[in-house]
Amino acid sequence: KNTDSGFADVKTGQWYSGAVTWAVREGYVSGMSAVAFGRGLPLQRAALARMLFNYASKNGINTSGRADLSSFGDAAEFVKPGNSWMLEPVQWAVKSGIISGMAVNGKNCVNPKGTATRAQTARMLMVFDSLTK
Repeated sequence: KNTDSGFADVKTGQWYSGAVTWAVREGYVSGMSAVAFGRGLPLQRAALARMLFNYASKNGINTSGRADLSSFGDAAEFVKPGNSWMLEPVQWAVKSGIISGMAVNGKNCVNPKGTATRAQTARMLMVFDSLTK
């Protein structure tokens, strides 16, 4: 299969190339820029929420719910320039129970730009899977 993703950091023929090409083609993920996918970079919690939101939207899973994020200690993150991409997916993920708050400097935060740990990712996928049934 052709695995030419169009990103300079995703070389054809690597173990991940086909998956990246498929996910981009299907509209589930995008790159960090027009030429860089971001291979090897940590996955932000909001980016994972967006991937799941995109997948759900394209596969008939209800994405209409939106949580009010104003009670979170980092609610201002969502109105900063360049962060608009994360608002709707995170609102949906919080409303759906995929993302919940976490303590950051003594505040209950969404921590959208924080790294999704393996444990957080497993939980997010488990909750997402329950929405697909």
